[in-house]
Amino acid sequence: VMPGFALAKAAADAFDRNPDAQGLILVNHGHFAWGPDAKSSYDRTVAHTNTVEAWLADRRPAPLVPAAALPPATLAPTLTALRGALASVLPDGAHLPFLDLRAGDPERAFTARADLEDLATRGVATPDHVIRTKAEPLVLRRADQTADGMRAAVRAYADRYRAYFDAHAPHAAEPKKMLSPMPGLVWLEGAGIVGVGSTAAAARIAADIGCQSARVRADGVTVGDFRPIGPRDLFDM
Repeated sequence: VMPGFALAKAAADAFDRNPDAQGLILVNHGHFAWGPDAKSSYDRTVAHTNTVEAWLADRRPAPLVPAAALPPATLAPTLTALRGALASVLPDGAHLPFLDLRAGDPERAFTARADLEDLATRGVATPDHVIRTKAEPLVLRRADQTADGMRAAVRAYADRYRAYFDAHAPHAAEPKKMLSPMPGLVWLEGAGIVGVGSTAAAARIAADIGCQSARVRADGVTVGDFRPIGPRDLFDM
């Protein structure tokens, strides 16, 4: 059910059937809590969230130990080539994109996962993230981290994005304008998670989202699966 009156009515009907409930989980929407006043509602939201966090913590596997971080002298040429590859799908005269690398142990361990390509196609943890990172990150394995390899991967990504837009735009409720086909997030095996943006602030926000969503994906797979809203609904966002 999309946001709107129908969803509100479904939520109200659920509450009427469960008058003692303190919260509601709406699949593919989120978690809501309520109380007699704003503070009690907020406190219940925090308590519910902490309960879920404790449940997840009991089920997380031991963290992977990633390979040693790449030295700056090795990493700098790769990021420079990545920046050029990303710029290759921008209009002529456009400024080079900004990059924000997160290279901590959790990020490097995540980008070493064997299921990275599958996780990349699942969607976003929260629909609003698509504005900053698009629906799919670009995955660059070590073997692809050459100038030619990254340029080819970025162009293939741009082709997929254009096909995604062309497939869903005719069905949108209102006319849509295609954004830049450049990825907003890169999973760079061995290096970490890279946020991409037209400004340093935009790249930083994309990287923040990328780190948070990596944790969500990993937790989801650990306890069941990670299945957010599909491409059609996400496009409508």
